[in-house]
Amino acid sequence: MIFMNKFFILLLLGLFLWPAVSEARDNLSDLEKKSIVKIDVFRNEGDREPTQQGTGFFIDYQGCVITTAHTVYNHTNPELDDLKYIRMYVAGSIKKEPTEYWVGKIEYLDKGKDIAIVCAQNAGGGFFVPLRILNDADYEKLKIGDELSIAGYPAVGGRTPTFVSGEVIGFWQDPDLEAFLKLSFFDSTQIELVKTGALTGPGGSGSPAVDMHHQVIGMVFAASMSPSGVSFLVSSKTMRVSLGGYREQKIKEFGCAYDVKSGLYQKNGSNFYDNKCEAKRDLNTEQIVKLNYQDRCGGEISLVDLHEASSYIVSGVSSVDLWWNYLKDLCPIKSAEASLQFSGKENSGVKAGLAVYAYGKERTGTSIEDSALKLLKAELRKSLGTAMFNKIGEKQWIVLVKAYVYGGYPVKAISQSVKWGGYTVHPAISYSVWQGSGDYKRYINK
Repeated sequence: MIFMNKFFILLLLGLFLWPAVSEARDNLSDLEKKSIVKIDVFRNEGDREPTQQGTGFFIDYQGCVITTAHTVYNHTNPELDDLKYIRMYVAGSIKKEPTEYWVGKIEYLDKGKDIAIVCAQNAGGGFFVPLRILNDADYEKLKIGDELSIAGYPAVGGRTPTFVSGEVIGFWQDPDLEAFLKLSFFDSTQIELVKTGALTGPGGSGSPAVDMHHQVIGMVFAASMSPSGVSFLVSSKTMRVSLGGYREQKIKEFGCAYDVKSGLYQKNGSNFYDNKCEAKRDLNTEQIVKLNYQDRCGGEISLVDLHEASSYIVSGVSSVDLWWNYLKDLCPIKSAEASLQFSGKENSGVKAGLAVYAYGKERTGTSIEDSALKLLKAELRKSLGTAMFNKIGEKQWIVLVKAYVYGGYPVKAISQSVKWGGYTVHPAISYSVWQGSGDYKRYINK
């Protein structure tokens, strides 16, 4: 599909190829690279070759991707729309062709702004890695010369992610796309574009353009094939307007209301996390999600991340355990516990000065820990039996004593933790909170 006028030859990039590559600069972390999704669209499920290709990126933990509408919808031949079979690929390594994929379903199609939302089906409960779209206030601060990098997948000539870089070289409000691109199926009055000198080309539609702070400022839409080398991005501002339309469509369909201040949905006097009003708000889950984040990453989790993670867990599709595993990849692993030493003798106690606090409490002193250790060992020997008791290592005793003295965990919870791999004791969340978690409830009486 080629569109041409007197001065430019421009392509909608989802239908053809990736460009020649210029200087590469990478604004994405290794984990964030797993946000980039290769999208193949087939007319029929059994077809060997896709009819359309493009890129997208995850916008939530549950596997929903934003991309250009023309990546998954044929504007010039709408009858083909009923023949769509979509595969979403994520690379485990930037050096290898991705082979693992999820079947995608189009959840929202905004043809006027050329934006689509496609969600992975049967994702299995794992946490996907979302990129965050720049807010409107920061978008208005963008200026000529701001650096960006673009990540996406080639259609031919290479099946691994490609990274190119450049700068913002201009903006275009209400672009006359019909005159400029000879395209009548986009609503120019609803689109704002960002121009960049980063080399893009056919096949890159939906690729995120990321700033130095890892925020998405735009998404590849089209590019000039002339020597000028200008590429056009659907701005983050336009993307946010379209996402607002998606929210409005869903709340109308499911009879919800959206509260801007809280970021929650409401129906029949209850609060929900999702626009379908299915995942009911649960303060206990929120506290667990928040404390997990503080323990693993430090600092406070954002309200958006708190609600999205809690929603995923409350839905029953994911779990606190999978959230913890995601955080281990997201944040540097704290190794303070591993640095502690313990003699292993029953009357030696935990050495003074090595642990300043546990579960947010000040240390009470080693004499109390010594007494607790003796009592805990006596009780665990009875409940576990000698063979399992003797397998408890020195570092594990430190965790158990802290849970007993500072976390308020009863002997039964600690015993079950030893038996089943830690599910009934959390190293940072107190018993009063953790006893309400799904992991605790599944394993406490097992």
